[in-house]
Amino acid sequence: MVTKLSGKVVLITGATAGIGQACARALAEEGARLVVTGRRQERLEELTHEAEKLGTQVISVAGDAREESTAIKKRRRRELQESR
Repeated sequence: MVTKLSGKVVLITGATAGIGQACARALAEEGARLVVTGRRQERLEELTHEAEKLGTQVISVAGDAREESTAIKKRRRRELQESR
């Protein structure tokens, strides 16, 4: 199914709980590709599996969005995925 968000990339911080998690789920259902971050690795993995079951591509990085190291990890993970 093609929606307005199919193929669009969305960055969501705080995706492991609350509004961030709800947004990630809703946007995945609408076909958006997700870049998600949150502090809880286990919850990120669960969210990633949920989104992938819907056919959505996901890049997830555990960490605090306020920390520069989290942004660096996101960038490296993206570069690795693009090189595949």
